[in-house]
Amino acid sequence: MQHFIENIDRILAKQKVGENYSTKAMDVCVSASLYADLTYKKRHHADPKIGWSTVYQEAMEAAYPKIKSTEKLLNAITTLK
Repeated sequence: MQHFIENIDRILAKQKVGENYSTKAMDVCVSASLYADLTYKKRHHADPKIGWSTVYQEAMEAAYPKIKSTEKLLNAITTLK
């Protein structure tokens, strides 16, 4: 989880010319998805009741304290298509 949170910090710190919040939102969601992919394999093997979506939700909940102060980023995450 520590590496995931560090990655969220890097995403939030990135500043590119012309970058918008939908790009950062996608980066956050992809990072959470990759974390869930890797973690799910380990946890599901130990407990088959654990689903991928549970692990993804845990990742997003862990990222929330970092992203909650940026309303535009939160809105971009919730409106991704």
